[in-house]
Amino acid sequence: MELPGEKLMIKLWETLSEKGIGAWLRPGQQRREGLVGLEMKRAELLTLAQAAREVEEISSGAKSISDFDLKLKFSSAKPLTQLTDRVEPTINVARLIEQSSTGTVFDSVRKEINVAKSILHAEEKIQSESDADIGDDKVNEDWIYRWRDYAGDVNSDEMQRLWGRLLAGEVKEPGTYSLRCMEFLRSLEQSEAKLIEIACERTVDGIVLMEPSLDGYLSFSQLLELDTLGVISGVSGGGVQRTLASKDGKPWTRLMLANDRCLFVKHPNHSATARMSGYVLTKLGCQMQSLGNFKSDIDYLKDFGRLLIKQGCSVTIAEFIRNADGGIRYHNAISVEE
Repeated sequence: MELPGEKLMIKLWETLSEKGIGAWLRPGQQRREGLVGLEMKRAELLTLAQAAREVEEISSGAKSISDFDLKLKFSSAKPLTQLTDRVEPTINVARLIEQSSTGTVFDSVRKEINVAKSILHAEEKIQSESDADIGDDKVNEDWIYRWRDYAGDVNSDEMQRLWGRLLAGEVKEPGTYSLRCMEFLRSLEQSEAKLIEIACERTVDGIVLMEPSLDGYLSFSQLLELDTLGVISGVSGGGVQRTLASKDGKPWTRLMLANDRCLFVKHPNHSATARMSGYVLTKLGCQMQSLGNFKSDIDYLKDFGRLLIKQGCSVTIAEFIRNADGGIRYHNAISVEE
């Protein structure tokens, strides 16, 4: 019996193994057969934590490389000041090389630890994924090396989790996240990340709503910044207007997705329409939304639902999950009241 995400996990490690990435975490056959699971995960996390502490001790000066049998033997060489009778300011090249090498080792180990933590977050994400529709395409070589370099520079657990989700999504469906997406994430400032989070929480069906009467509506300056970042488009042009209407001459129902919620919008008159206005998420914006674990602002969705009710619609909001076949199942539905 296959474990959840087992095929995807195997593909992840085949991808990493080909490029020699995360070698010290590489699972044996036991992991693939799911025989150790949580115990192995616990051992990996403890090992990383210990390694991180030791690297920090070296960085702070509490310990030296020699305490870990990694010291280069340059320091045993005769000081340059003893090689000449002249007494003048000198540079101890041997010591300088040793210090430089120590710094290089420290930086390399730190990056390996950061990459390993991101890989563990990728595994965590994969365990909640379905093995359905896993493509045979391989992850682009340039992409995986770029991912390793960028993930190695990330120290916070929150960002490591983000880079782990990025890796998991790309392994499942190569081409999901562009090189530009990684460049964007790498240079993203905290204030910009917060603004993107607010925008994604207020996105319905791929549109950041434009209605100023909604509580929590983004200001024009915020929308303009999102446009400049390349997350949404059309701010200078006034945005787009989407029409909801019947497609078969019958009373119509429209399913609209908003992060962890869905909206069922219904109208009893087949000839009637409803409209919503806003700014469309760009490809980069959609990638950002899929990376984050965003939750919708329920009050905001209710206010949006009331705008549709004024146009003759009835609106229901529910939580939903995706099936393996791509469909959705919803629960905890509530009707929006005018």
